[in-house]
Amino acid sequence: MKNEKALLDYISLARTYSDSQERGDFTKSNKAADRLRNMMKKIQSDPLMAKQMIDSLMTHTDPNVLTWTSILAFDMNYRKKEFAHILKSIAKDKSIGMQQLEAEMVLKEIYHIHFLSKH
Repeated sequence: MKNEKALLDYISLARTYSDSQERGDFTKSNKAADRLRNMMKKIQSDPLMAKQMIDSLMTHTDPNVLTWTSILAFDMNYRKKEFAHILKSIAKDKSIGMQQLEAEMVLKEIYHIHFLSKH
């Protein structure tokens, strides 16, 4: 199933990004981020698939998977309130290290973009 493989690849890349960041392997994390961004562009080309993936990933337990999925959701203009709440929760969790900072930065970027688009 195409969607299932895409979902598993997406989760794997998000985890690779997170693990590499935590270890300080920024070359590997940058490659994972580039692959995730490319994958997100492909996913967005099929809005139905994108929404199904977002819905499936919304309850994932990995904070980094949720953070990357929130970017996809905001780019798709889909379930933004729910993902803003998820990002806020992750950004408050001091026990998850760099993942907390990642969520905080994404949240700031999203609000910055949203604010600029309104003015």
